[in-house]
Amino acid sequence: MDNMTHGLAAALVARAGFSQRMGWRATAALVIAGEFPDVDYALRLGGLPFFLEYHRGFTHSLLGAAVLALPLGWLFWKLSGGKRYWPWAGLCFLGILLHILLDLITSFGTMVLYPLTSTRYAWDLLFIIDPFLTGIILSSFLATYLLKNRSIVPARIGLALFAGYLLLAAFNHAQALSRTKAAALAEGHQVLKAAALPVPLSPFRWSGVVEAEEATYQTAFSILDQTPLTFVAYPRMNLNGPLKSAEDEESVHLFRWFARFPVTEVKGDGRLRVVEYFDLRFHVVPGRKPFLVRVVLDEEGRVVKSGFAGL
Repeated sequence: MDNMTHGLAAALVARAGFSQRMGWRATAALVIAGEFPDVDYALRLGGLPFFLEYHRGFTHSLLGAAVLALPLGWLFWKLSGGKRYWPWAGLCFLGILLHILLDLITSFGTMVLYPLTSTRYAWDLLFIIDPFLTGIILSSFLATYLLKNRSIVPARIGLALFAGYLLLAAFNHAQALSRTKAAALAEGHQVLKAAALPVPLSPFRWSGVVEAEEATYQTAFSILDQTPLTFVAYPRMNLNGPLKSAEDEESVHLFRWFARFPVTEVKGDGRLRVVEYFDLRFHVVPGRKPFLVRVVLDEEGRVVKSGFAGL
C-alpha cells in the first residue's frame, strides 16, 4: 500500500490501547516500524532492475521483521527510559508485520519467506492506493482525538471496519476470479492460470487475466454488472531467427522472473525491430505499461539497446 496508509494504520493500532498504556512513544514506535520496511526504496539508487529484484525482499520478510524489530525496539526502549526491552521490540515487530500485511493484499508481490525463497506472494485484494481503506483508517484515527476520554473505542471500531473491508475485498476477489475462469472456459479456452486483479477506485471492479496455451486473455468488469465478459487476446509469441537474441538479455530474464502474466510484442518492420515485454498484472490503467522492457535489434539480431523503459 501507499506510505500514508501504512503510517495511518500503524497509528490507529497504537490508539487501540498501546498509546494509552505506554504513552506517545508507542505511537511513534508503531508508525516508524510500520513505515520502516520501505527503507528498501533506497535500492532505487542502484537502478530499476536492481530495485525490482530486491524491493519487498528482506525488509518485507518474516525473518526481516524479527531482525529489524530488535534495534528499533532498543531505540524506543532507551527513549522511554523504561526497564523492560521486549515490549518495545514486540511493538516494533507488530508494526513491521502490519506493513507486510498491507503489502500482501496488493498485486505487486512480497517476498515474505525470503531468504528461504524469492517467491513473491500476492493476495490481489486491493489496488496499491485504495481511498476507501485509507478513509476508514483516517476517519477512525481522527475520531480517537474527538473522544479523548474514550479514544480506544473509535480505534477498535476502526480496526473492525478495516478488517471488514478486507473481508469484503476477499469476497469480491473470489467472485471475480470465479467469474473470470467461468467466462474463459465458456469460450473454450484451456485455463492454465488465472487471476482477478484489483483496479483503482472501486472494490467491485476487477481485471480478469487468463493464461491459456495459445494466448493470454484480459478483461475488465464489475462484479455488480452481469454483462457477459469480453476478453482481449494477447497471442503467445515465440521469437525466432534474429529476434531470438532478445531472450538472452539480463533485463528480459529479470522481467520473466518478476512477471506473472508476461506478454511479448514485436514492433517495427524496417532496419530496426523492437521487442517489448510487459506484464498484464499491471496493465489495468489505459495507456500505462509499468515495468516495460524494450529490446531494440538490428537486421542481424544484434542488440542495439535494451532495458527497462521505466515505471
